[in-house]
Amino acid sequence: MKKLFLVFFAAAAISAHSFAAEFILSPTIGFSNTGVAGIWKNTRTVGSVYDEATDDYTMFFNHMPIGLTLGFITNKGFTFMVNNDFSVAGKGTVKSGSDSLDFKLDKNTIFQQSFILGATFKLLDQKLFINIGSGLAWGIGKITPFVNDISFPADMWHFNVGIPLQAGAQYFFTKNIGINLLLSDAFGIAIGRYSYTSGSRERTMTSVGFSNIFSVKLGPIFKF
Repeated sequence: MKKLFLVFFAAAAISAHSFAAEFILSPTIGFSNTGVAGIWKNTRTVGSVYDEATDDYTMFFNHMPIGLTLGFITNKGFTFMVNNDFSVAGKGTVKSGSDSLDFKLDKNTIFQQSFILGATFKLLDQKLFINIGSGLAWGIGKITPFVNDISFPADMWHFNVGIPLQAGAQYFFTKNIGINLLLSDAFGIAIGRYSYTSGSRERTMTSVGFSNIFSVKLGPIFKF
């Protein structure tokens, strides 16, 4: 991942110089809420006994993304940004009928990335930047299911892909240093999978649904 950031940094810097643009870099921290509504399937095998169940579900998961935004803004306002976020703390609940199950990140993490193309409007003698855009977002992570603070014997994988809508505001106190506020809402598809085997016992849970990920992030911003 470090090599990827270095390659992107060099490419963006060259692009910014070649196309009369300003390169931006912003470490951020914030809040994200992931909501999913879909269908889950649960299969269990104990020896020669097999059973299967399917039902709809809803999930809500709150987590804290810590990330880095890279990109460039041309003199005419064309904007390209890449947001890279890791969440190391989070908690949520999934509900299906009258049943509910809790989730937490525990020792796991969630990675979210989005590629944004848009436009920036430069105001107040170019001290205030307002930008809007959209593109592609995806994420992957592991979360720990638990009931009454007792963790399940295996973690659940979660994958999502969607279309983000992003709005941002950056105010520069000096020519190169300012503060950055980003709001985004991504709509897409989420897939989950949990699998556990112990002796003759096997259990697999899979899910698919529509997802919505709302995020608000804040941090310093530097432009070159």
